[in-house]
Amino acid sequence: MIGVLLALSVFVGQIPDGDATLIFGGDVMLAANLPPFAPYNPAPLPYAFLFERIAPFIREADLAFCNLENPISGRGKRLDKEFAFNAPPDAAQALASAGFDAVSLANNHCLDFGEAALSDTLAHLAGAHVQYAGIAPQTPAFLEAKGLRVALLSYLAAPVYPAAFRGFATQPAMADKDRMLEDVANAREKADFIVVALHWGNDFSSRHDSAQETLAHALIDAGVHVVMGHHPHVQQEAEYYRNGLVLYSMGNLVFAKYSKPVSRKTRLYRVQAGKSGVVSAEYLPVEIQEGGQPKPLADAFLALPR
Repeated sequence: MIGVLLALSVFVGQIPDGDATLIFGGDVMLAANLPPFAPYNPAPLPYAFLFERIAPFIREADLAFCNLENPISGRGKRLDKEFAFNAPPDAAQALASAGFDAVSLANNHCLDFGEAALSDTLAHLAGAHVQYAGIAPQTPAFLEAKGLRVALLSYLAAPVYPAAFRGFATQPAMADKDRMLEDVANAREKADFIVVALHWGNDFSSRHDSAQETLAHALIDAGVHVVMGHHPHVQQEAEYYRNGLVLYSMGNLVFAKYSKPVSRKTRLYRVQAGKSGVVSAEYLPVEIQEGGQPKPLADAFLALPR
């Protein structure tokens, strides 16, 4: 395997001043208290409760990103698929209050309740000043912190694409390699640091596959600095490659009570980002408790040495 698999060691200090600090979280699904899943969590819990233990770590970063695993609407027609999610409008402000600056939308749930619900999602996120990427045609989210211009692009891998999405005029941006490399080249003209979110891989698989590794390395070779992976709902190993970092799967971050036990162990990643790429990276181990609240399992981030 090209690149160095990350060893684990304790790091009790803070990221040095000078470069921007970026936080990356996995799947955030905020519809657990709505039908058809209300029986799993019959006592609705406020969003402030769900985020209260991890929000301090998110808010202290310069920029924070996650994958939004549901529309934010409360209306629309549920598609004929096994799992379909729909959160109420106040979920957008909950993301902002928790400290998230941008979310990826290219996933297998963005159209769970049709185009009207997706349109609501974009409006509610904009109203909460949370940026987004991942709806075709790909339009990156551009953010700036400490003089560092950061671009977020978001894609859905074809094997994860739901058949129920076919026929909609609005679609998630798909992970076509040539298209992605062209998008990255265009984003590099406007940004110093590139993040690509990829919804890919197999549910509950603890390892990525060779095709994912090949694509991730090609993206970093093209100028991407962080590949932000999600969808498997479990942690997979992270990997430094050249001046970038591949987070093959970050697992769930905020998710429903009914998640499998293996998917309750998760992480927040913190990256020191500069114009030369990833300076350093750390993670905070987290476990999702009953009711969906993530609880940090350490008082400080743990280093990911090269």
